Amino acid sequence: LTRVKCIMKEKILMIQLPHLYEGKERELFFPLGLGYIVKSLQNSGYNVEVFDIYAGKYKQEEVIKRLNQIIPKYGIVGISALSTQYKYVKWVTKIIRNINKEIKIVIGGALATLSPEIVLRHTDADICVIGEGEITIVELMENLRGNLSNVKGIFYKDGKGIVKNSPREYIKDIDTIDFPAWEAFDIEKYINEMKIYHYPELRTMNIITARGCPYSCNFCSKTFSGVRLRSVRNIIEEIKELKKRFNIQAIFFNDELVLINKKRGYELCKELRKLDIKWVCQGRVNTIDSELLNLMRKSGCVAVGFGIESGSQKILNAMNKQITVEQSVKAVKAAVKAGLFPIIQVMFGYPGEDITTVKETLSFFKKIPFIPSTGFQFSPTTPLPGTPLWEYAKEKGIIDDEEKFLMKLDVGYSAERILANFTKWDMETYEKVRNWMRRKVIVNSIIKNPHLALRKFMKYLHSPRWVMRFAIKASTRLI
Repeated sequence: LTRVKCIMKEKILMIQLPHLYEGKERELFFPLGLGYIVKSLQNSGYNVEVFDIYAGKYKQEEVIKRLNQIIPKYGIVGISALSTQYKYVKWVTKIIRNINKEIKIVIGGALATLSPEIVLRHTDADICVIGEGEITIVELMENLRGNLSNVKGIFYKDGKGIVKNSPREYIKDIDTIDFPAWEAFDIEKYINEMKIYHYPELRTMNIITARGCPYSCNFCSKTFSGVRLRSVRNIIEEIKELKKRFNIQAIFFNDELVLINKKRGYELCKELRKLDIKWVCQGRVNTIDSELLNLMRKSGCVAVGFGIESGSQKILNAMNKQITVEQSVKAVKAAVKAGLFPIIQVMFGYPGEDITTVKETLSFFKKIPFIPSTGFQFSPTTPLPGTPLWEYAKEKGIIDDEEKFLMKLDVGYSAERILANFTKWDMETYEKVRNWMRRKVIVNSIIKNPHLALRKFMKYLHSPRWVMRFAIKASTRLI
């Protein structure tokens, strides 16, 4: 009877869209959100196929060709998307609708959660799943051809406009969520392309240890409120399963904050040490100390990211970052001393940024040890839906049309493209100050470690790429 019931259920097509970074396709990270959703549907007896545009790196012409081949086989298509993928969602849903007028198009992920009405008004999507989707998607499939008003956690179109159903309660114990449906994807593509710092040869996979974050930075776009932690036992079980099935040798923790507190950090490190793997995570300067950092290194950690954001306490306070500059300096020094590679993330141009705050950030870089250029990331301040910064941008007229601004986010988290200027500088001055700041940081690094800088320069000097650039510049001047 179970088998007959499964056969009668509709076939579902799930689509993973490409992720862009600085306008280019970024390195592969396994799409955990969609992986969990596919697994939930499979566990409920649904036949699910995944069209992975992301891993396949298909160009738009190839996407259109493949959709024309596969869409007629399905009555339902689900798409997982971030806010930075809105433009692609708008394009691909139109293509799907042109192929099949009757197909139901469901959007999930951060885009649907944070901007459901924009998605339903301006794209060919029919339904948005809000927040956590593992339970909602199964209920939605069961009611798709019936009464959608029974399904919590969705927005949907009807003849009169957009209907907003009551919210879905969070899954209290996230240990009860099954591991992602790795087998539904071309997993080897992800394993072969995903790299961690200093160990590119290792077979790597990404996982999460929690949902949400206990902090509320004004610029951070969060799909979930609050924080729910997986047990360390459950995390270790997943890593063991990855090692057993795919010979995984390294783990990239995708959480906003793996090291939520020292006690959990110690417990996790103790268990990771037994697995003999390398790993990378995001940390927070106020939740680590020298003892924990040393334990992290001994348990296989090779790099830790720090959202420093600014070296100005004035800017940190405005961000509601809940850290101090002194904590940032201390954390970076401790990480280097422990033998870890710190990845320093800095935002430029936050409201209140001026030449004084820029100089304070430069002063921060002078206080910390030498960090290679691969170890710091400068990003212009960009408002994202669902954040206080987004609301501030609307209030100040920086965003005058939300849908148009979402269309501009198609480059992803670009370190170069400036989409919003929150400072009092004009755009030309903004770029000059940012570039000046970046150069000063690089010069500071060279001064602190001239030997390494010289080795890098010599390596660059002997590369064919340098010769080609020189030849092109020389020929241009001759012309």
